[in-house]
Amino acid sequence: MSITRVRAPAQWTLRLVAGSPQFPQRNFSSLQHLLPSSLNRAPSTLATQNGFHSSAPRRASKLAEKIAEEQKEEEQEDAARVDVREEVDDKALTHFKLLQEARKMEITKPSSREFRYPDPEELIPKTEPGVGVETMPHPIWSKEELDSVVIAHKRPEGKVDWLAYIAVQTLRKSFDLISGYTFGRKNEANWLRRIIFLETVAGVPGMMGAMVRHLKSLRSMQRDHGWIHTLLEEAENERMHLMVALQIKQPGKLFRFGVVASQGLFVNFFFLAYLVSPKFCHRFVGYLEEEAVKTYTALLQHIAEGGIPEWTDRPAPDVAKIYWKLPEGATYYEMFAAIRADEAHHRLVNHTLSSMQPDKYNPFKPGH
Repeated sequence: MSITRVRAPAQWTLRLVAGSPQFPQRNFSSLQHLLPSSLNRAPSTLATQNGFHSSAPRRASKLAEKIAEEQKEEEQEDAARVDVREEVDDKALTHFKLLQEARKMEITKPSSREFRYPDPEELIPKTEPGVGVETMPHPIWSKEELDSVVIAHKRPEGKVDWLAYIAVQTLRKSFDLISGYTFGRKNEANWLRRIIFLETVAGVPGMMGAMVRHLKSLRSMQRDHGWIHTLLEEAENERMHLMVALQIKQPGKLFRFGVVASQGLFVNFFFLAYLVSPKFCHRFVGYLEEEAVKTYTALLQHIAEGGIPEWTDRPAPDVAKIYWKLPEGATYYEMFAAIRADEAHHRLVNHTLSSMQPDKYNPFKPGH
């Protein structure tokens, strides 16, 4: 038998005798039944029969060294495979990691989960908040600010300004004549009818202007430059003036019909006008607010002079106290002074917006 025929069994035998990692703490005699019958004898006998008995230790030493090198290489390869596997695990896709976490936490599969819409009764508060509790940001006036409001007028400049001014003056004189304000008595009932009607109209411009600018921003896919929030705040502020006045008196059916008719006309007019010329609309509202300041100034003077005895010392409604944070003990006079301050603020805002380019940033922050 040649050396080459004995090499594999001899190598196997030496590895077994050396106690390799594959067969730890094993010896040759315990595995003799695994060898072929022709080789199932001791290593020394096998080597003597093939004529290399004297050189067997030297050859066995070389083979042992080679086996050790192979074991070392295998261990390095195993370590490299472990590093690669850890690196792949670290760079695994996110959804695989989430899936593993879900399995650990025993989360139900999304497909088996069903969303339940809550019943409206679960969301509606048991006690409804009062009017004026939940509102948009708006100015809170100090006593000094309430007393510092004055009648002012911005002189028209250009055709657009003059057109807006003439339109407002025409509407003012016509309404004063029809409502009996020019020649009629200025008692509680007449003042309330005037205030309620005008506030139903005054709440329209801010809402329509905000809507037009909102739709334009969507249509042109461009920003609005902060105008929308100011216009919406103005619309709600005017509506709160109406809510406060309604705490004093509820109008009749004929009056409500007049409100519906006038609103239908004014909404469509202002919507079309704002599409054509925002400058005209804001100047129009600015002059309208100038007239509102005149009206409320006349009302305050009338109250101070005792022209409306019912309102001299009457406490302001809770709605007004909550909305404007009026002090305890505030009367109708302080309430209407706060409304006049709001109108003066709208006068400033609209005249400023009219003098600006529509693509310039709004200088008025929320609530100011």
